[in-house]
Amino acid sequence: MTNVLTLTPGTFLQSSFDKVGDGRKYEKIELKTTGTKATFTAKTPIKLHPGTTISGDEKAIIQLIPYASTCLWKPQVPVFSFSGENYLFEGFTFDGLADKQNVLHGKGYHNLFGGNKASKVRIRNVKIQNSNGDAGLTIKGNTITNCGQMPVFEDKETADRLSAVAGICLDGWTEVDIQENILDGNCNGIRIGTYITTSARSGYVVRLTGEIKNTVAPFNRDAYAGYAIAVTVPDKFNVISEGNTFSGNLKDVFGT
Repeated sequence: MTNVLTLTPGTFLQSSFDKVGDGRKYEKIELKTTGTKATFTAKTPIKLHPGTTISGDEKAIIQLIPYASTCLWKPQVPVFSFSGENYLFEGFTFDGLADKQNVLHGKGYHNLFGGNKASKVRIRNVKIQNSNGDAGLTIKGNTITNCGQMPVFEDKETADRLSAVAGICLDGWTEVDIQENILDGNCNGIRIGTYITTSARSGYVVRLTGEIKNTVAPFNRDAYAGYAIAVTVPDKFNVISEGNTFSGNLKDVFGT
């Protein structure tokens, strides 16, 4: 049975989140809602522990404090930072109160999530709005190998359907920073496409820096597998690739 810590609307406290995670008193935080909506204020950045689940519903709104201090909320300091494994975020809304902040969009402030050497992170049905953050999601400092391996199929149609797997698959994010990761031996290194085009509005930006290589031997060369970056709906995305090292890929880029 999962031990649940229920939080009522108010200001987040680090001490509450320190009670949650593997080997701690609770495994899950539930954002309690009543009426039409419930607001939870992020006054300071929160550090999470491995094994943490944060769950809410469409009424639960995590709201950044107005005029957040740039001394406390420095560039690339997210609301939730974490490392290690086994995280689940689901069901809530984040409102960055962009019109009540003193920073400009694209300067690296006010991201919601920041994972460093994190794995097994699941984000489901989370809505991010009104944020000046440089990216809705930052993926940094991870090693992702041998994920989404795809066997050889004689039937190209079957192979194409399965080639949606990758070391990193992006679905539903408007802006993403992927930095200093090592990806090797995955079906595709990074896959961008399909579902994101229906769930976000426009102006998708993906920034990539790091090392991306995929051994081609396990893949069906007739399918778009074994690519470093696979953009399956190329006209919908602004993909910025700078300072990357590509080696051993079936092809470095598909679809741009």
